[in-house]
Amino acid sequence: MSAPGLENGLKILEYVCKNGRGSFSEFKNKLSINGPSLSRFLKILVEGGYLRKETSGYFPGYKVERCAELVFRETDYKSISTFLLEEVGGLVNNSVIWVDYLHGNRVCYDRFQKEDSIVMTAPGTIQNNILGNPADYIYLQSLPTKMREKLFEKKHEDVKDKISKKDCLEFFQQAKECDYVDDKGLIQEHCRRIAFKLPVDFGTSVLVVGMIEGSYDRESIAKMIENVKAIINEYF
Repeated sequence: MSAPGLENGLKILEYVCKNGRGSFSEFKNKLSINGPSLSRFLKILVEGGYLRKETSGYFPGYKVERCAELVFRETDYKSISTFLLEEVGGLVNNSVIWVDYLHGNRVCYDRFQKEDSIVMTAPGTIQNNILGNPADYIYLQSLPTKMREKLFEKKHEDVKDKISKKDCLEFFQQAKECDYVDDKGLIQEHCRRIAFKLPVDFGTSVLVVGMIEGSYDRESIAKMIENVKAIINEYF
């Protein structure tokens, strides 16, 4: 790629990273790149893993996501995870984890493990059982509609014996309207988990509180959700 071509390639990447996605017509009109050259640049960026082409446009590729994730882990958001988890865990008197998503996998970044409480996923654990955690519905809700629907249909086969499509759709609706998802003990036996979306600048990060199913009444759960959201707002 020539120097002018490199400059245009970087403009395309900057546009996609800033806006989350971009289309051929957007690149052509807003970045003033002619059609034939644009087609060539996009082909190079997609084949190189810097962009990902979907039916609804172009999205950051795995190389961009990986670089961003490495940088993101060094930001102040990550430096507060221990304090945030300890404060929330102390408030709800239960275990809490912070999870991120990388290449469609759920990654446990940090954990506050409360004694005599639900044992939560250990930090560093990578899981691909999407729909197996209430946090997954927050993650999927952040994806483009067609991508979300396609992934949901594929992954629901793995959990259809545990949770109905109706319940899953209710979780999606809750994630969209409330920025949290309460699985009400429907996903994992004897365990109730509530996932809270963290307002980070890049990707999807979620805080998940785990508790023994039936240990709290409706009023206590509502108060817990209110208090946890208040603490998250204090940190972000």
